[in-house]
Amino acid sequence: MKTSLNLSIFQHGTPFDRMIAEAARAGFDAVEPVIAADGPLTFDMSEDDCIRLSKAATVAGVTISALAIEDDPSTCLASLDEAGRQAARQRVVAAIDRAAWLGTGTVILSPAVADAAPNSQPLAPYEDVYSFALEALLALRFDAEQRAIRI
Repeated sequence: MKTSLNLSIFQHGTPFDRMIAEAARAGFDAVEPVIAADGPLTFDMSEDDCIRLSKAATVAGVTISALAIEDDPSTCLASLDEAGRQAARQRVVAAIDRAAWLGTGTVILSPAVADAAPNSQPLAPYEDVYSFALEALLALRFDAEQRAIRI
């Protein structure tokens, strides 16, 4: 069995090399970097830069087991706003590309959030959230299949 560490546990702005070195030092076999609008791994990062990060992980003695997508409430696959859903789909396609370039076969995402906080009113009807999330994932499966990526 391999153990993998999601790199979201590190403080925002921590350099990638430091995160993977600490994960390796702690005995993890693999890491799950987080793709975000800013940080060491972004949605507009080049293929060469992704390959460089993958090589850095290998040198540190860990593999990249998955790529996690940072949650962004303004771009949710189940947003009631069509523009927000479209932006979320574009982020997922960008993450799928970067996952392939990093040499991992998995993208981790949270497709929907229906509640803002415990004991609050839902942000959207659950049926709508479910329908929008399912519709998006069914459409995204083709992008993922073309690149041999699991969502």
